[in-house]
Amino acid sequence: MQKRISLLLAAALLFPVLAWAHAYKLGSIGIEHPWSSATPPNAGVAGGYLTIKNNGKKNDVFLGGSTTDAARVEIHQMTMENGVMRMRPLANGLPVPAGKGVSLAPGGYHLMFIKPKQQWKDGDRIPVVLHFKHAGKIKVEFAVHAEKPGSADHSHH
Repeated sequence: MQKRISLLLAAALLFPVLAWAHAYKLGSIGIEHPWSSATPPNAGVAGGYLTIKNNGKKNDVFLGGSTTDAARVEIHQMTMENGVMRMRPLANGLPVPAGKGVSLAPGGYHLMFIKPKQQWKDGDRIPVVLHFKHAGKIKVEFAVHAEKPGSADHSHH
């Protein structure tokens, strides 16, 4: 019985879905599942995605971040206008209201890593410092994946 439990535990630890479950805390700000998609060689940009939760009583503003793995980091908003997809940087940051969460995901708000210094491959970890107007700065790692979470059946791995 003990051996069987050990094998089940080992299998659970190897299951790739657990790689998505990484979270960080900075005061009342919670950062969940920061990830980026793998890039082709010499890509000019890479996207970054995460969920930010403000568990405090004071509004905050997500101002973007910085990394040694790209020239700069910007917050962008993707919108559809008259059937045309438009992307624009949010110069004043992204509000994170007290008691609420904000999702940065494909097709909406997201981070743009401008001029990545190398190809980002599945399994890489990109160190990023996220900046908040009131909470300050927090160092996180963006997990690089070949596909977005939940887009494929990982049970065959």
